[in-house]
Amino acid sequence: MGDFTYIIDNLDLKNARNMFKKFEYMLNAILYSLYCGRVHSIKRQNQIVYKTFLSALRLPFLSRWKNQLGPLIAKNMKASESNLYNKRASTSIGMAIHMFGYFYSGYPSLVSLIFAGESIRVLHKFDLLVVVLAIGIPIGICYIPAYKAVFSNDRYLKYFQQFERENEAWHKKWKRKTFFFCMGSVIVTLLGMVAAFTIAILL
Repeated sequence: MGDFTYIIDNLDLKNARNMFKKFEYMLNAILYSLYCGRVHSIKRQNQIVYKTFLSALRLPFLSRWKNQLGPLIAKNMKASESNLYNKRASTSIGMAIHMFGYFYSGYPSLVSLIFAGESIRVLHKFDLLVVVLAIGIPIGICYIPAYKAVFSNDRYLKYFQQFERENEAWHKKWKRKTFFFCMGSVIVTLLGMVAAFTIAILL
């Protein structure tokens, strides 16, 4: 009986580890897709700015500076790439992390908003501190496994190296999945708002 229980416990632990590994892979793939989206967007914006400058330098009163300013602008854009695209600290990864946090938090916000609505109903008033705690605590607790899966010891950097080697089909698939993940978060958040309003005002 003891051996059987030991085997069952080991199987449960193994299943839990496998589930967390899938959860970890999914979240890192979503962050990577958000990062790639920001990189693509910023590069496109920079190209528009660069082409605009080059077009302006063709004007008669600016053309004499074309040979000097054209290469200088290109050089500065190249030098700024580290600040824009670095995976550890840059505009792109910073924006991707903020977007990831927002959309991930949208899912536990359903519970948070229900708690907030219930607190208003029970207290018969809007207590800012209580509402903030009702919203913040569930989201904070749910964010712990996400932080461990993605940001603990910069784990996402190792996944990014793996994802960069994936083919175009993989990138397209996770781009779609990331889109639905984000849309799902928005929908869940809106449902939470409706639920909070219903509980606080109508019940």
